[in-house]
Amino acid sequence: MEQLDQCPLLVTLKATSNALIQIPNLFNAILLNELDLSVNSLTAFDDMSIGSWLPFLTHLKLASNGLQELSTIKLPMLNELDLGFNQISGNDK
Repeated sequence: MEQLDQCPLLVTLKATSNALIQIPNLFNAILLNELDLSVNSLTAFDDMSIGSWLPFLTHLKLASNGLQELSTIKLPMLNELDLGFNQISGNDK
């Protein structure tokens, strides 16, 4: 997935069931509108991994990973967020 930074016209990325442990570098994929990373081994995501530099992202699927917490992310066009079957717990602070 190292070559994704050379795909600036990428609109959809479906990388399910790939045992990914981190979100791929998508900094050049500013046109991306659908990102499906379901059924991987991700434990976290934040503004640096999926940030406001994806202004057209409308669908983000992170179901069935190992996510344990949510960070604030700015995705102004987001319509669908799937976080099902993770290990997210409430903030105890």
